[in-house]
Formats: sequence, C-alpha cells, structure tokens
Amino acid sequence: MSAKQSHKSLASQDDWALRGAKVPDRIDVSATCNFRQQARVVTSEIADRKYETILELGVYPGQILAFLAQALGLRAAGLEYVASQAAAVRAAFPEIEVIEGDLFSEDWLLGNRKWDVVCSFGLVEHWDDPRAPIARQIRLVAPGGSCIIAIPNHSGPYGWLMKVLDPAMHSRHSRISGSQLEAAFREVAGDSWKIRFCNTLEGSGFWNCGAAEWVSKRGPSVRWGLSKSLAVWHRFVTPLPVPSVFRPNFMLIATHTVAKG
Repeated sequence: MSAKQSHKSLASQDDWALRGAKVPDRIDVSATCNFRQQARVVTSEIADRKYETILELGVYPGQILAFLAQALGLRAAGLEYVASQAAAVRAAFPEIEVIEGDLFSEDWLLGNRKWDVVCSFGLVEHWDDPRAPIARQIRLVAPGGSCIIAIPNHSGPYGWLMKVLDPAMHSRHSRISGSQLEAAFREVAGDSWKIRFCNTLEGSGFWNCGAAEWVSKRGPSVRWGLSKSLAVWHRFVTPLPVPSVFRPNFMLIATHTVAKG
C-alpha cells in the first residue's frame, strides 16, 4: 500500500464500555428493521459457499453473529475488546467462541488463525483512517474466504443529525461514505480480492445517529411519545424504498480470489 496507514482510534475502551454489558433475549435479527436487508444479502452471498468458520470483530451483543452462524451452518468466534461485554456474550451464546482482545494486538491471535468469513458491523468507521482496520480484517480471512464490512451511512443527513443530537457520538465516527469505504478497501486489498456487493441498505431509519440516545434523555412523557413515534416510523416507513442518501446502512462483501491450498 502506497499511503501510510493510521491506527488512531476515534473511540476508547471507555467509549465502547458505555454500551453496557447486557445481552437481551435471543431475537431474530433477520426480522428487525435495521438488519433484515443485510441478513438477506449476506445469506444469499455466502450460503452457497463451502465455508466452515466465521469471526465477527466487535461481537457484542452477539445477536448478529448467532444468527449468521445458525443460518449459514458455521462455527462462530467473536472478538470483543471490553471484558464485561465478552463475558455477557459468552454467557448468552455458549455456542460462540468469545475471544477477548484488541483488534490491533497480536496477543489474541494464537497460531496465526484465519476464518472463512470475517465480518464487522459498525466498526471500521471508528478509526480516522479506514484502511487500518480494513487491512487488519482482511488479514484474518482464510484463502478463498469472504470479508463483510458494514458501516452506518453517516456521510449525509444522518451524520448531520448526529452532530446536532449527540456531538460526542459524532466525534467517535469518521463519517466516511460508501464510496470512500470501497476506495479504501480496494487500496488495501489489491487485485487478490473481488468485491461482490457494495451498496446502501434498508429504508430511512433513525438508529446509530444519536436519535435514540437523545430521546432517552427526555422527560418521561416526552420520552414515551417520541419512543412510540420512532417505533411506528421504523415499522411502517422504514420498509419503504428511498434514495440511497436516506438508507442508513452501507455494506461491502468481497471474496479472496486465492483458493485454499
């Protein structure tokens, strides 16, 4: 790679710990408004491949990995940075191998392990230079395997809203666009990778832009009303087709073209 990569993280371990360490009951994430299209795309792209293993980087709260492992018939492992969150996922999903560690540390990566599928959802955008976490992620993919990167679409209206509603959250995101993510991936990965899917997903939805956090800080009656309004919006409006700029998720799926030896 010609340009120098940066390791500067925009979120500290304390920031990640703010998510808490509670895993809700198992839910079918493929039916939720913020993941149903991602679930369909991933399963359609991966299901016909003879893969055996999957790793999620930043696994907490574990619902996505549990769904993908079951839907695709894969042995699952998840990397988690915050010890309490790793323990929570381990307790909620005993079928998942939960590994504690820092993505950029070598300590957790015993024996130069690799996985057929390595995925991250809402992780790459927490570095000032996306090439650094992308390079780290693809290094963990086995020959012939696939890399899945999903980020929130903060390059347009949702990024502006986040800046108004939650400046602290805004500062922890790079707000890169889908085209910037694709360009960063191509620069890091080179010719040995083929991008099979690269697009925005879902209909208009107000998650991961500070809206829920802002609502949670209102008074009881206002909070109740706004929460109900958001729930109604996501149930009835989010499923409707919208222009790309209003789709809140972006996903890239690529396959390593070097086959297993």
